[in-house]
Amino acid sequence: MAKTVRFTWLRTFHAPVVIRIEIDEKGKAQIFATRLSGQGGYSFGSIADQLLKTLSRDEAKKIIALFRAEAFPPAQARCGPPGMDGARWLLEGVDDAGYHFSERWSPRKGHMHDLGVYMLELVGWTEDIY
Repeated sequence: MAKTVRFTWLRTFHAPVVIRIEIDEKGKAQIFATRLSGQGGYSFGSIADQLLKTLSRDEAKKIIALFRAEAFPPAQARCGPPGMDGARWLLEGVDDAGYHFSERWSPRKGHMHDLGVYMLELVGWTEDIY
Protein backbone atom coordinates (compact mmCIF):
# COMPACT_ATOMS: atom_id res chain seq x y z
CA MET A 1 0.00 0.00 0.00
CA ALA A 2 2.14 2.85 -1.34
CA LYS A 3 1.36 6.40 -0.26
CA THR A 4 2.42 9.85 -1.37
CA VAL A 5 1.63 13.05 0.50
CA ARG A 6 2.54 16.58 -0.56
CA PHE A 7 2.31 19.69 1.60
CA THR A 8 2.49 23.09 -0.12
CA TRP A 9 2.88 25.97 2.30
CA LEU A 10 2.40 29.49 0.96
CA ARG A 11 3.04 32.07 3.68
CA THR A 12 2.31 35.66 2.69
CA PHE A 13 5.66 37.19 3.67
CA HIS A 14 7.94 34.13 3.80
CA ALA A 15 9.49 31.67 1.37
CA PRO A 16 7.14 29.08 -0.16
CA VAL A 17 7.85 25.48 0.88
CA VAL A 18 6.83 22.22 -0.82
CA ILE A 19 7.41 18.89 0.96
CA ARG A 20 6.64 15.48 -0.53
CA ILE A 21 6.87 12.12 1.20
CA GLU A 22 6.76 8.85 -0.73
CA ILE A 23 6.26 5.56 1.09
CA ASP A 24 6.60 2.37 -0.93
CA GLU A 25 4.84 -0.97 -0.43
CA LYS A 26 7.64 -2.19 1.87
CA GLY A 27 7.39 0.87 4.14
CA LYS A 28 10.55 2.61 2.88
CA ALA A 29 9.96 6.35 2.97
CA GLN A 30 11.74 9.30 1.42
CA ILE A 31 11.16 12.99 1.94
CA PHE A 32 11.76 15.61 -0.74
CA ALA A 33 11.61 19.30 0.18
CA THR A 34 12.05 22.55 -1.73
CA ARG A 35 12.12 26.07 -0.34
CA LEU A 36 11.93 29.01 -2.74
CA SER A 37 13.53 32.44 -2.43
CA GLY A 38 10.43 34.64 -2.76
CA GLN A 39 7.32 35.28 -0.70
CA GLY A 40 4.17 33.14 -0.95
CA GLY A 41 1.86 36.14 -1.20
CA TYR A 42 3.89 37.78 -3.95
CA SER A 43 6.58 36.39 -6.26
CA PHE A 44 7.59 32.81 -5.47
CA GLY A 45 11.19 33.36 -6.60
CA SER A 46 13.54 30.52 -7.50
CA ILE A 47 14.81 27.42 -5.71
CA ALA A 48 16.81 28.43 -2.62
CA ASP A 49 17.11 25.09 -0.76
CA GLN A 50 16.40 21.44 -1.50
CA LEU A 51 16.54 18.35 0.66
CA LEU A 52 16.23 14.64 0.01
CA LYS A 53 16.56 12.05 2.75
CA THR A 54 15.35 8.62 3.77
CA LEU A 55 13.02 8.51 6.77
CA SER A 56 13.27 6.00 9.60
CA ARG A 57 10.63 3.29 10.00
CA ASP A 58 9.21 5.13 13.03
CA GLU A 59 8.95 8.38 11.06
CA ALA A 60 7.24 6.54 8.19
CA LYS A 61 4.80 4.87 10.62
CA LYS A 62 3.88 8.26 12.09
CA ILE A 63 3.22 9.69 8.62
CA ILE A 64 1.00 6.69 7.81
CA ALA A 65 -0.90 7.23 11.09
CA LEU A 66 -1.40 10.94 10.31
CA PHE A 67 -2.34 10.19 6.68
CA ARG A 68 -6.02 9.44 7.00
CA ALA A 69 -9.31 10.95 5.89
CA GLU A 70 -9.38 13.41 8.80
CA ALA A 71 -6.19 15.03 7.48
CA PHE A 72 -8.09 15.97 4.31
CA PRO A 73 -11.22 17.77 5.55
CA PRO A 74 -13.79 18.75 2.91
CA ALA A 75 -13.74 22.25 1.49
CA GLN A 76 -15.27 25.02 3.57
CA ALA A 77 -17.67 27.57 2.13
CA ARG A 78 -16.22 31.06 2.20
CA CYS A 79 -16.96 34.52 0.91
CA GLY A 80 -14.35 37.06 -0.10
CA PRO A 81 -10.59 36.69 -0.03
CA PRO A 82 -9.12 33.74 1.89
CA GLY A 83 -7.29 35.91 4.41
CA MET A 84 -4.48 38.37 4.87
CA ASP A 85 -1.08 38.00 6.47
CA GLY A 86 -1.38 34.26 6.93
CA ALA A 87 -0.60 31.09 5.04
CA ARG A 88 -2.32 28.90 2.51
CA TRP A 89 -1.93 25.21 3.44
CA LEU A 90 -2.49 22.74 0.59
CA LEU A 91 -2.38 19.04 1.35
CA GLU A 92 -2.51 16.35 -1.33
CA GLY A 93 -2.34 12.61 -0.90
CA VAL A 94 -2.50 9.47 -3.01
CA ASP A 95 -3.12 5.98 -1.67
CA ASP A 96 -5.10 2.88 -2.61
CA ALA A 97 -8.35 4.83 -2.10
CA GLY A 98 -7.34 7.47 -4.67
CA TYR A 99 -6.43 11.15 -4.65
CA HIS A 100 -7.17 13.39 -1.66
CA PHE A 101 -6.94 17.19 -1.47
CA SER A 102 -7.62 19.84 1.13
CA GLU A 103 -6.84 23.54 1.48
CA ARG A 104 -7.01 25.76 4.56
CA TRP A 105 -5.97 29.26 5.57
CA SER A 106 -3.55 29.18 8.53
CA PRO A 107 -5.04 26.18 10.38
CA ARG A 108 -4.12 26.23 14.07
CA LYS A 109 -5.28 22.72 15.02
CA GLY A 110 -6.60 19.47 13.61
CA HIS A 111 -5.21 16.56 11.60
CA MET A 112 -4.23 18.68 8.59
CA HIS A 113 -2.27 21.04 10.86
CA ASP A 114 -0.61 18.13 12.66
CA LEU A 115 0.47 16.44 9.42
CA GLY A 116 1.85 19.69 7.95
CA VAL A 117 3.76 20.57 11.12
CA TYR A 118 5.21 17.05 11.36
CA MET A 119 6.39 17.22 7.75
CA LEU A 120 8.10 20.54 8.52
CA GLU A 121 9.76 18.98 11.58
CA LEU A 122 11.10 16.12 9.46
CA VAL A 123 12.74 18.57 7.06
CA GLY A 124 14.41 20.40 9.94
CA TRP A 125 14.14 23.91 8.51
CA THR A 126 13.43 26.51 11.19
CA GLU A 127 10.30 28.34 10.08
CA ASP A 128 7.63 30.58 11.59
CA ILE A 129 4.57 28.31 11.57
CA TYR A 130 1.27 29.98 10.79
